[in-house]
Amino acid sequence: MTRNDSRPMDVPSTSTSSPTSATTALAKVVADLDLLVRALLTSLPSSKPWQRRLRVHLTEPDRLLQVLRMTVAMGRSSGEVEQAAAELLKALRLANVYVNGGRADMGTKHAIQLAFSLGQQICVAVADGGVGVVQE
Repeated sequence: MTRNDSRPMDVPSTSTSSPTSATTALAKVVADLDLLVRALLTSLPSSKPWQRRLRVHLTEPDRLLQVLRMTVAMGRSSGEVEQAAAELLKALRLANVYVNGGRADMGTKHAIQLAFSLGQQICVAVADGGVGVVQE
C-alpha cells in the first residue's frame, strides 16, 4: 500500500514552549539544586568555623526551596512565584559571596557557584515561563 498524496504524516508535536514543558524544566532545575544543597549540607563537616558558618548559609536556601515548591504546587500567582525565586537567589548569592571571600576549598567553592548558577536559571525560568496562576 503506497501513499499518493504529498501531505506529511501526523507527527506528535515536540514543541518545548508549552507551559507544561516550562514547568517540567523548572522542576528539574529545582530538583538538581535541592540535591546539591542537601549534598553540601550532608557532606560538609562542622569542624572549622567557616564550615559551620557555611552550613548556616545553606540552611536558608534549603528552606526557601521548600517555599518555592509549595508556592508553585499551590498554584499561587506568578508574582508570588517570582518573589520566592528571588528570595532563593538572594540566599544563594549570600552563600556564594561568603564562600568566595573565605577559606573554603575549591570543590566547595565550585559547588556553591553551581548552586548559584542553578538559582539564576530558576529565576530566568520563572520570569520567562510564567509559572504560577495569573490573578486579575
